[in-house]
Amino acid sequence: MPKHKGTAEPHERPNYQPPYGTAPYKPPERYPTDSSLYSCTDLEADDAYRFLKASEVRRQVQAAPDKKQRLPPPPGSTSKRRNLSKYPETFKNLPERIDLQAPRPHKEYPLTADPGQNWVQRESATADKVRAIYSPHDRSKFDVVYHNRKISSDTAGDFSPAYYRPSRRPAEPERD
Repeated sequence: MPKHKGTAEPHERPNYQPPYGTAPYKPPERYPTDSSLYSCTDLEADDAYRFLKASEVRRQVQAAPDKKQRLPPPPGSTSKRRNLSKYPETFKNLPERIDLQAPRPHKEYPLTADPGQNWVQRESATADKVRAIYSPHDRSKFDVVYHNRKISSDTAGDFSPAYYRPSRRPAEPERD
């Protein structure tokens, strides 16, 4: 299966030079599964978002709401006013820096590492570090990006693409 556009490993990129004083590039340890994965290579090895099952990401992208939702009032609140959720929102974090395969317009929605769950906006909740970038008109093509603190502490410019890693299962033999 060909790699998705923009998913070259750092050592495969043209003119890649590892930072001075660092060890040669070593691919991250693969999550112990035969499933296809998205790999957020610069997250810590024990981070729950380091490897996300591709089937779970596809499910969450399809389940993302079409528009912002009204939030329930905070517990104990007597106010009838209900704020809108932040997501989905237009992806504005330097999309030209990341080679996205999703067609425009780009929407972003947080992903969760919990299988079978979807990210839920709450009054005081902040989004987790991984986002799906998709077009509301075609969710079959999407990208996965994550906040990479190794690039920058500026939240507007610190997204890196997650790398798609195809299944290790052997292909089904072709039948006559």
